Amino acid sequence: MNDSVSGVRLPDGTMFPEEPPPQSPLRKWIWLALLCLLVGGYWWYSNQEEAKHTTSHELLEQKVSHAISEFGQKHDAVTEWAHGLPQGTVYSIDVQRALIRKDGRPILFTGRVADIRQNKETLQLEFAPIWDKINLRVILDCREDIINGILSHAPREADYLAVAQIQSVGKVHFRVDARSEGVASTDYDDEGRSLPNVDTFTELELEAGDVFLARGTCVDVRPYPITREQ
Repeated sequence: MNDSVSGVRLPDGTMFPEEPPPQSPLRKWIWLALLCLLVGGYWWYSNQEEAKHTTSHELLEQKVSHAISEFGQKHDAVTEWAHGLPQGTVYSIDVQRALIRKDGRPILFTGRVADIRQNKETLQLEFAPIWDKINLRVILDCREDIINGILSHAPREADYLAVAQIQSVGKVHFRVDARSEGVASTDYDDEGRSLPNVDTFTELELEAGDVFLARGTCVDVRPYPITREQ
């Protein structure tokens, strides 16, 4: 019977298998080189993707900055109005001084259209500027051609540049007037005397946090390069 196990057989019949031949140093270097290639390839690919993303982001920022600068120069508008606002608490007078200019220059806002509505005499655009220091809404009386241009733009969820002449700024307040009809003139008190018919009014005023509302007139509005996800 042939033994398929190679090795050394002792006189008592015990078989010791032969030790496997040592691996060639060249094979170890080959595996090490393959591992280095894999790690290096992954590092190179990651860096290329990061560089591509960074370059794309920088180009987009440059494009947006150029669009704002060009539009602001066209209308001689103030583009850095928010830089003058104080740190911490901001009052209405701070926003008034920033938006209602003594030199009469209009203000350039970047943001999104929150609403468009038609009143009896005017078309109004409600604009939500992109600015995290204060919560600001801008309501502007606009020409019909400006409104039609916004309505025809696709997609509607786009960023816009708006140049406006601001006339007033203040915090948003809600006021509710409640009226009571009082009592009828035929009503009587416990002693049989007639009670007068009086109207009573109750006024309730609520302040809506730190929401500032600016009102003014459109000068020009146009879409600009997208800076955030739609």
